[in-house]
Amino acid sequence: MPDTSAIPNGDYTEREVSHVTGAGYDSARTADIGWNGPSTSRFHLKIVSIGDHASVNMLAAHLGGALLLKRALSRHRRNPDAGPKGHREHARHPVASE
Repeated sequence: MPDTSAIPNGDYTEREVSHVTGAGYDSARTADIGWNGPSTSRFHLKIVSIGDHASVNMLAAHLGGALLLKRALSRHRRNPDAGPKGHREHARHPVASE
């Protein structure tokens, strides 16, 4: 079973990471919110933020991406002309009317 360290308060630099590796831990969990992928360092593991009293269904919705989709749809409803990350798309050239 691998030994994992949790970095207190999520405050870390490479100094703390070197302490974790020097102490013999196999990995470290940060308080950085996000997803881990194949290229994620095992000493910079991110978390999924979910409340302590969340149901199994809420956890499944989080892990399945349903909440991200809901958030994206809500943003789109508020600002349908916005592109990714809230940037407005450039207006297309109008077609000449006949």
